[in-house]
Amino acid sequence: MKQTTLAKPVSMTGTSLHEGAAVTLTLKPARAGEGYTFIRTDKAGAKVAAHPDKIIDIKRRTVIKDGEAEVHTIEHVLSALTGLGVDNATIELNAPEPPAGDGSAKAFMDLIDQAGIATLEAEQEVFTPTAPLVFHEGAASISCFPDPKPQTPNPLLSVQYTLDYGVPHLALQRYTGDVTPENYRKNIGPARTFCLEEEARQLQAMGFGKGANTQNTLVWGKTGVMENKLAFPDEFARHKALDIIGDLAVVGVRLNARVVGVASGHSLNQKLAKALRAQYDEAKRKPTGKGALDIQGILRVAPHRYPFLMVDRVLEADGNHAVGVKNVSYNEPCFTGHFPGRPVFPGVLQIEALAQIGGLLVLQRPDNLGKLAFFTSVESVKFRRLVVPGDQMLLEATVLRERRGLAEVEARATVNGEMCCEGTLKFMVVDEKQQQG
Repeated sequence: MKQTTLAKPVSMTGTSLHEGAAVTLTLKPARAGEGYTFIRTDKAGAKVAAHPDKIIDIKRRTVIKDGEAEVHTIEHVLSALTGLGVDNATIELNAPEPPAGDGSAKAFMDLIDQAGIATLEAEQEVFTPTAPLVFHEGAASISCFPDPKPQTPNPLLSVQYTLDYGVPHLALQRYTGDVTPENYRKNIGPARTFCLEEEARQLQAMGFGKGANTQNTLVWGKTGVMENKLAFPDEFARHKALDIIGDLAVVGVRLNARVVGVASGHSLNQKLAKALRAQYDEAKRKPTGKGALDIQGILRVAPHRYPFLMVDRVLEADGNHAVGVKNVSYNEPCFTGHFPGRPVFPGVLQIEALAQIGGLLVLQRPDNLGKLAFFTSVESVKFRRLVVPGDQMLLEATVLRERRGLAEVEARATVNGEMCCEGTLKFMVVDEKQQQG
């Protein structure tokens, strides 16, 4: 399956649920591998990526922060993007929190439908948890397991949620569903947020729900929903499934897993998201994939040598995709003169590292064995994070096209899941004997 993004920018305005502020939100296309990035246009374009490391501890919602960029209640918009199959998107907003809509993900689904979904060249990455995960908070729990059933044609996430508030006027609810665009659109995305009548005033006194009303928040009293009607008999359990999908979107990769929540909320969802990301990062570091190379294997393929060899290990090099590692040491020769008082790994060497993993990927193809890959150009380069001694750069390259001795590769480097460098690289593949002649 290929990665996807939005076909065009689209905007909506409204009032945020907890902050109660007027806000304009714009969804924009993003490049393959970028995932979800929030931009605060009222904060000079400050950015924060949707990543577990960016979560800060604020109750009853999921909040991410990076410097000046702080965004609240991200779970509904991320749930809609994930649920409808959008892998990469930029989310701009001019306030700390997205519009509430009707309290579900419907407003964001409508916005995605308005934009349309575009297919990108890069392959979609799917992660199957390497071991079961279980977290508890009192009687509440959330569990995650590798999905045991065969997926045809594609892996997917399934969510089961059991809601039990322990009050006599709200019966136990349970919802189970697969996260496919069709099922999400029909059965999960329209489910609205809610609270008990006895909670409502207490929450607003605590500073929550400044923009809440009975039309964007279902208020459950002793005789049922106040000033509204349920869309589903088990709407509350469905909304909790919606929240889980949105909270796990920050993992940054599609999940092939079964998640089971029992009376759980955002704090447990966030613990699970962090644990899944840690499993994913650890799996990426292990050289278990086809085409894995240690340093001796790299030296047999790569024409480079110290001090210009920028790939320490190839974790995977199979078909159109390769993953490698560059360990940045304080002993790098460049640090003698490049910001010696505050060592920073040069951007040009980050590009060289990407070029080398891209070249190794191209040269591992059967038709290119014994040839050389000369780096001819680089386009759309972006640097997003400083790389310093002690960092481990994860290098990823995907072949976009190859024809008649020319190859185009999309490459990116990350440190602890944060993008530090990316670009589109082009190579000329030539016979080594021709060059010697």
